[in-house]
Amino acid sequence: MKNIYNKGRYRFGEYGHLRPYLKRQGNKLWRRTVDQAIEDQLTDCYKKLKSKKTPKIIKVKITQKSFNDSTISYTQKYRTLKDVKNAINRNTVVRYHIFNPSEK
Repeated sequence: MKNIYNKGRYRFGEYGHLRPYLKRQGNKLWRRTVDQAIEDQLTDCYKKLKSKKTPKIIKVKITQKSFNDSTISYTQKYRTLKDVKNAINRNTVVRYHIFNPSEK
């Protein structure tokens, strides 16, 4: 990445001599705009990555029968409706309640 600010009297391959006042003014301007200038140079090289969407979480309360005829209730979080249907279709599930069904 090319240095944009004015380092000193002589720069290789560029017009090198600046009067001290102009050098000071140029460096002040560079310090004000350095973040934007570097960001512009980096966007030429790299594309911005897309941010991943957070998956919608489906919360389900399941009541199931245990081996000694007692019932157990617990809440579980699933990412897809297919996972919820698989959990509900077990033969020990007595009842279930979906707290937040997925919005289409």
